[in-house]
Amino acid sequence: MSALASELGEWIAGLRLADVPPGLLLKAKDHLLDTIGAAVSGDGREPVRVAARVFRAPGTVRLLVDDVPRDLVDAARVNAVAAHAAEIDD
Repeated sequence: MSALASELGEWIAGLRLADVPPGLLLKAKDHLLDTIGAAVSGDGREPVRVAARVFRAPGTVRLLVDDVPRDLVDAARVNAVAAHAAEIDD
């Protein structure tokens, strides 16, 4: 991991909700809901089915589009494909 990535991770780990300005927090919530909605819309599409077959390392993280727990990295990959499969996100 690069020094910059490590520094960013430490900053995020130390961030408290009270440190986030209210307007920024609302915007982050809006983007999160947008991404979840886009992922649900992408569920069942061919790119998501392929990604789910390719990225299937076992783990404890559940996907937005199915209930099969995966490794953190593989879950992030499949969720990302689902969130962009329908191309309806902002």
